[in-house]
Amino acid sequence: MATRDGDGDAATTFTPATLRALVERSNGALCAFACDGVVFDATLGKDFYGVGGPYAALNGRDATRALATMKINVSDADEALGARGLTEEELKTLGEWRAKFESKYPRLGTFERRGEGN
Repeated sequence: MATRDGDGDAATTFTPATLRALVERSNGALCAFACDGVVFDATLGKDFYGVGGPYAALNGRDATRALATMKINVSDADEALGARGLTEEELKTLGEWRAKFESKYPRLGTFERRGEGN
């Protein structure tokens, strides 16, 4: 599957810190975010997710809650909730976003919040 200089593959598990570090190390070359437990390489959508793009706030982060609630700038505390407590409608919206990303962007791996009380 998609790899970037050995930094990720379908078997790679990212945490908030490792995902953020991966994006930061790329110096703007990589756009990646988590959605519903999957980390996507959205570099092809750099105009959207890169610096200055309308969804730049998602780059290097868990975008699950932001996408489900359609609120791009969520607090760190809300982001940490992931999909917990979302309404049926928000879960449906999240599923639609994930399906869109699955059809457009390669997977870098999975996303997990180890050691964060989850």
